[in-house]
Amino acid sequence: MWPGFGDNMRVLDWILDRCEGKVEARETAIGYLPYAKDINIENCDIDADTLDKLLYVDKERWAAEAEEITAYYADNFGDKMPKEIIENLEILKKNCK
Repeated sequence: MWPGFGDNMRVLDWILDRCEGKVEARETAIGYLPYAKDINIENCDIDADTLDKLLYVDKERWAAEAEEITAYYADNFGDKMPKEIIENLEILKKNCK
């Protein structure tokens, strides 16, 4: 849905505005995301409805993804996976409940 690589600057602008305290973010199960109103879509081939869809976090889908990631880590890395990565995955799972 995102229009293309060149439009990534729109997100980088939001990040800079966030660092400067000009805009807020909303906390989601996967971290902080921008409010759609804070992303500049002027002269962009995307509308507000599509942007809302891009910023939507489906907890059920992320919970399922977290389970797949867990299985992938176990199958491919076993006990060699750094504990910090496992801890972050557990936080994701908890956030998706």
